[in-house]
Amino acid sequence: MEENKKTLIEYEEEISAAELREQKEHQKRRVRSFKRMLIVTFVAVCAIPIAMCTYLMIKMNRLDRRVETLVNRVEDGEFVVGETVDAENQPSGGHFDNGNLEKGTESDGVRVTLTDTKDGTDTSNSEETSQHEEQVADESFYNGKKVYLTFDDGPSTFTGELLDVLAEYNVKATFFVVYNDREDVQQYYNRIVNEGHSIGMHSYSHVYEQVYASEENFASDVESIHDFIYQKTGVDCRLYRFPGGSSNQVSKVDMQSLIAYLKEAGIVYYDWNSLSGDAVDSSLTPEQLNDNILGYVRANAGDSVVLMHDLQNNHATIEALPDLIRTLKEEGYEICPITSDTRPIQHVQYKDMTNSKMQAQ
Repeated sequence: MEENKKTLIEYEEEISAAELREQKEHQKRRVRSFKRMLIVTFVAVCAIPIAMCTYLMIKMNRLDRRVETLVNRVEDGEFVVGETVDAENQPSGGHFDNGNLEKGTESDGVRVTLTDTKDGTDTSNSEETSQHEEQVADESFYNGKKVYLTFDDGPSTFTGELLDVLAEYNVKATFFVVYNDREDVQQYYNRIVNEGHSIGMHSYSHVYEQVYASEENFASDVESIHDFIYQKTGVDCRLYRFPGGSSNQVSKVDMQSLIAYLKEAGIVYYDWNSLSGDAVDSSLTPEQLNDNILGYVRANAGDSVVLMHDLQNNHATIEALPDLIRTLKEEGYEICPITSDTRPIQHVQYKDMTNSKMQAQ
């Protein structure tokens, strides 16, 4: 009986020892898991700033290359020092002044000092230079008191409201339109023209991959939107705005060849030197949109071409328009539509490669 009792005690002790070993093993597993979690957390905490630094370095290198390219183009004579222009979708960094890079505070684009001659031709000969100086001397020309309001990507279901606001304030604007097959907006092509606004081409499809796939695609797109506008309005349209601007980084084709095509067709392209940011950030309030525009307009040395959008999904532009018009008028700006006589703002200008080759020879 005593032996059985002793055996039972030993058995219980063995069970207790086994349970203790299991508890210790469990604690070890928990410690190992906690260590792994700490290591993973530490690696993640270190990896995030490293990744961010790498990304910023890549962006800075790209920006440096773009700035260097622009400096080289200025030094090569492709750009002539003139008025300050803002290029769409360019990174921030500063502006060029007489070919020298200076730091800037703008966050919407690189400010590049370009000459905005109408056809982009070389202005180095004395006759053209003299004519330019006479124009600048005339206080009624290029005096910073003209503002051209332009609206891209329309018409949309909001175009009627937009036109109503412009009519209420007796202001004429410019609409760079695309093709829209919706029956409820087809009326606005005619209304734009009938109410005295300028109508321009902004591509037929506005699909960058199609428009800029080749020179043939680009030419076909231009012809399509030209013929469509003529069919709808009877206007032989000669105003054009590149999707993304002439400085876009999307085109698979050299922009010089596309600019040359427009020049040969007698079409003038217009970029901008002021913008609201309505297509970049749909959360911007009407007040913020106007602050953006007025900041550019007041800073521009000459006339201002303002980029806005007639978008289906952003009503803030229309809400901002009355205050913008009132402020511009109060500050003495003349609001005009773009016409064939308007001196164009062009981010990238036509470079006559034939003349360049002849001069090189």
